[in-house]
This record gives sequence, structure tokens and C-alpha cells, in this order.
Amino acid sequence: MEESESSLKKVSLRDICGLSHMRLALFVSVVAQMGQQFSGMNGLLYYSVKLFKSSGLTDDEATYTTIGVGGVLLVVTIASVFLIDRLGRRLLLVGGIVDAICCLIVFTVCMVIKQVANVNWPVYIAILSSYVFVCGFAIGPGSIPWFIVAEFFSQETRDAAISVTVTVNWVCNICIGLVFIQLIKYIDIYSFLPFVCVELFVVTVLYLYMPETMGRSVASVEADFKRRLHVGCCGRATDRRYENLTSEADEGWFVLFINLLGALFTLYLTQ
Repeated sequence: MEESESSLKKVSLRDICGLSHMRLALFVSVVAQMGQQFSGMNGLLYYSVKLFKSSGLTDDEATYTTIGVGGVLLVVTIASVFLIDRLGRRLLLVGGIVDAICCLIVFTVCMVIKQVANVNWPVYIAILSSYVFVCGFAIGPGSIPWFIVAEFFSQETRDAAISVTVTVNWVCNICIGLVFIQLIKYIDIYSFLPFVCVELFVVTVLYLYMPETMGRSVASVEADFKRRLHVGCCGRATDRRYENLTSEADEGWFVLFINLLGALFTLYLTQ
């Protein structure tokens, strides 16, 4: 057993892209990471005080509301540990993104009503929607995109796939950090609408192509991707599927670089 595991060849990204069902699995993994970042959560965390102040709250109220957002995120994230293996990855991820779409729309509508009608009550509904949004994010998009990659890919292909998804996650994170403050500046209360558009694309892709992975083997999940592509599912052993693939994956250094760059950028934004 140890000898066979040590003899497994790591498969490169090029090899993964050469297999249609692997391309689909990688595409779904990347879209899930995009869904996490473009849910609007990082924009809310990075600029929450500024955002809540622009909605009509005082400095103290905006600060306390932001602290509440962080507290809810922590509590619900801990609670999600007990839900993931009960309700499944697909339901929580797709449901969490649908929750984000609905809450961002409610938040925007409330801000428009406040601005047009010059009344304060929509602010409280907007704050409530932000808390509901955080709950939906914590139980699904916040954690599931990170570990479904390991459930989509076998040991040989996992390293290359994780390299791609981590890179996409951090690139999206950096883009949001740079762009969201400009959205607040130029379109103000409509800042979350671009995220809604992206999330509509994400939830469509995940609903159509993401299989449920709870309690299933990697081979079973791969077979599911093959069925979704309308190709034959033969269920061969892992080593036979990749016996002609000899490329070695060496993307680890790149992932470390992206992680370091993203961490430094996050520290810069939170100063």
C-alpha cells in the first residue's frame, strides 16, 4: 500500500484540462470560489463601518453593527460544522448564495426607499438583511468552496486543482478590495448590485453542474461529472485513468506566493 501511494504521479493542470469531466470539475470549483468572494461578504467586512454610516447610522451605531456582524459570522460558522454533514454541501452552498442574492437585493431596495422617501425605518430592515446574509454565508459559501475541491479530485489531480482554486480566490479577493471602495464612491447605495449579477451566474452554474459529495467517494463524484457531460462512465481505477499522464505538478510555490500577497493586501485594507 505504501509503495503504491508513493508511486502515484502528480498530474499537472495541463493534464486535467485534457479530460472533459476534469475540466468541468475544475470549472465548478473555480466558480464556487468566485461565488464566495463575489457574495459581497468581503466588501461588507472591509468597509462595513463606511457602508453602515452611508446608510444613515451614526459612528457608534455603525461600529456596533460591524462588531455584531463579526460576532454572528463567528457563531454561525461554528454551528455550520454540525450542518455540513447533515444537509450536504450542494444544498448549503447553493442555498447560501441564493440567500446572499436575496439579502443584497433587500439591502439595496431599503437604501433606495430611505433615500427617496427620506424615512429611517428601512435602515433597520437593511441591517437585519445584512445579518441574515452573514448567516447564509457562514453556513455555505464561507467554508464549502475550500474543501469540495478535495472531494472532486483524486490524490493525483488534487494538488493542481487546489493551486488553481486558491489562486482564483485570492485574485478575486484583491479585486474586490480594490473595486468595492470605488463602487461605494460612485454608485453608493447600488454598490452590491454588481455582486448580485455575478452571484446569479454562480448559482446557475452550481445548480446545473455541482454534484452532491456528502458520503461519496471521489470515483463516484467523477462518474457524476461524466454523466453531466453525457459521456460514458466506466468507473476505472485511478491509476488506469492516468496511466498515460506523466507530467509532474509543481504549483505549490505559486500558491504560497498568492497566499502571501493576499494576506499582505488584506492587512493593508484593514489598517
